[in-house]
Amino acid sequence: MASRPAAIPTILEGTAFYYLAEGAANIVYQVSTPWRQSTPEPSLVEEYGDGTPPPSIIDDISPGPLEENIYEGKSFSHRAPCYIAQANWERLIQPLFPPHQLVGQALLDIQPGHIVAKLNEDLHDWENGKNPTNGSLDPTTPRPTKRQRIYLADDNHALLVKDMTSRTAAFQQLNLVEFKPKWLAQSPSAPQYSKRCRQCARMARINAERARKKEPPMTFYCPLDLTSRKDEGMNHVASLIVQSGVSNCQIKRFAQWLENTDILDNLKARQIELDQIGVLRGDVNDERLLAAMTLRDCTVFVKCTSADNREWEARIGDLDLKSKDKINYWRGIEWSLIEEGWYEGLEDYNDRQPLVCRLSRDLSGT
Repeated sequence: MASRPAAIPTILEGTAFYYLAEGAANIVYQVSTPWRQSTPEPSLVEEYGDGTPPPSIIDDISPGPLEENIYEGKSFSHRAPCYIAQANWERLIQPLFPPHQLVGQALLDIQPGHIVAKLNEDLHDWENGKNPTNGSLDPTTPRPTKRQRIYLADDNHALLVKDMTSRTAAFQQLNLVEFKPKWLAQSPSAPQYSKRCRQCARMARINAERARKKEPPMTFYCPLDLTSRKDEGMNHVASLIVQSGVSNCQIKRFAQWLENTDILDNLKARQIELDQIGVLRGDVNDERLLAAMTLRDCTVFVKCTSADNREWEARIGDLDLKSKDKINYWRGIEWSLIEEGWYEGLEDYNDRQPLVCRLSRDLSGT
């Protein structure tokens, strides 16, 4: 059981919050800290207690004059409090990777100023077409329907995470790429003679469902390609990951990064290490299994740091430890992929999907 941190940094008076994005269980804000003319008393991330990593871990997220940082607030009241999420991250996730490969994060006390209530009021006003006090919320642009009436939980803490956005105008076309590598190794529960990896099997099933609804298929790439070290098709994988409007030259640069980075190899190794028997037989009370499932749904943020698209900074984020309450959901998916033949390419004839997985290509020699 995580213990409440003894001392954590507190939000500065006058700090401004700017809505950035939201999804899953989080709402993300950029934070602009006020300029101080005199020497300030230690605050925000200048004091480090048991609940806050030292500067070597959180890297350069400590604020300076008008520096923007990322504030991440929990949006579901049934989720674990932020101080528990941070303790789980420090105990189970942080030791798995070198600091430069993780999106650093620190616990932040947001009780002063009733921050949560104010931000929730802004979200409510935004949904109702009013002018929020937060200037980053445009009342003429509606909040996503599926996110409406979902607000920040009444938590005394938030997470201050390293800013992976790019504010450099010199290379606007390809400044930040974010993607979910998913299952970089085959599911331990998959049949021995599988022709699809776990993610490709999952996507084949989803696209069959979409076909039955007369919906277009979702495009996807095989996660096994990300660490295959095989040149063919890597440009195609890169083009599916990056946003539209990026030049072929920049796609090629990103493909070269994919071929040479070790961050995905490290992520794959940790996924394998933490779960070697699969969710069907895995112990739901085993935190290693929960950590493995966390790593299978994380996000890799890749920021271009040079105008010629040759230098990159890559970090892994979205690493809130998964809840054991999801075990029936995970097992249900795994069971359906096995029993309905999606792993082995033996799905119902009317639902047949192309065999595009790296496993299929390796078996066919292509």
